[in-house]
Amino acid sequence: MPLDSVAAGVPDDRRAAVAEAAASLLEAALPEEGADSPESRSRLALLAPHATRLLAVAADERTATLGVRMLRQVYDSGDYAAAPALAPTVVEAVRGVLGAEHRLVLNAQHLQGTALFRMGRFAEAEALHRGVLERRETLLGAEDVDTLHSCAALSQSLDLLDRDEEAESWGRRALDGYRRTLGEDSAEALFIWCGLIEILPQLGKEREFAEEGPLVEACERALGPDHPTTVPARHDYAGGLFEFGRHEEAEPMARQVLADRNRLQGPDHPLTLSATSLTARITHGLGRIDEAVRMMKELSERRARVLGHEHPFAEHDRAWVAAWQAEARG
Repeated sequence: MPLDSVAAGVPDDRRAAVAEAAASLLEAALPEEGADSPESRSRLALLAPHATRLLAVAADERTATLGVRMLRQVYDSGDYAAAPALAPTVVEAVRGVLGAEHRLVLNAQHLQGTALFRMGRFAEAEALHRGVLERRETLLGAEDVDTLHSCAALSQSLDLLDRDEEAESWGRRALDGYRRTLGEDSAEALFIWCGLIEILPQLGKEREFAEEGPLVEACERALGPDHPTTVPARHDYAGGLFEFGRHEEAEPMARQVLADRNRLQGPDHPLTLSATSLTARITHGLGRIDEAVRMMKELSERRARVLGHEHPFAEHDRAWVAAWQAEARG
């Protein structure tokens, strides 16, 4: 029975207790935070409608916190199509309970922006992150960790909008701030360092890229080989090697990342698809065109199924397949 139908039949003097019990049950059923396995994605898909109905019929600070946790976990699980659909409901409900300037509301809007980014809606993500950044800086201060999170997210959006110099500037502000507030080896500092590794080749800064070489070793030492920051560090460094034409060096690292993603997240996770794309492009760069076409054709079908046919990355996949097939025909 729908939760709002249950709520309608509960006496007024019992509603708070029933809502508290429902929140406790939902909280206990959620996967462990940070889980991004296929099993966690399936469980979250079943639980998300219950979280939104609970927010609709029993909105308070606890259920608002639970709703933002649900949104974050849906995003972290790799269900990037579901997160932007869930986000507006959560943001509106949490704003109604806590007010527009509450830290938790800004966290929910930040998550909404990251979800839009992952779905290829880069301009919308950039505008949302810029607005959240301005409010966080005013309310929390320039050195607050949440403000630095906004700087990092803005850098990512600007990078995909091909505004690389702006992206580098915001990324370096985030990196410097994380290092001051959280430490050189914090996961946050190392993560945005990965982002800068990705931007430098686009700016043609090969010397600076070479100077950032210790990133992968720093992540492995501080966080371990399978940490959610260490794997993208290898990915971004391999991608930089590829961009500078160092294909033979890039290939073993890219194939390691692809194997890691398949092992950790499964074959249809968006991050696994990203690793497949890099590996296919390196394979093409090494002159193994038929192999690259096969990889990219399979990727194109999977990415369209997971993220949608109109996603910019799915469109890029199809363009590469067409170009490489024409190349193979001579």
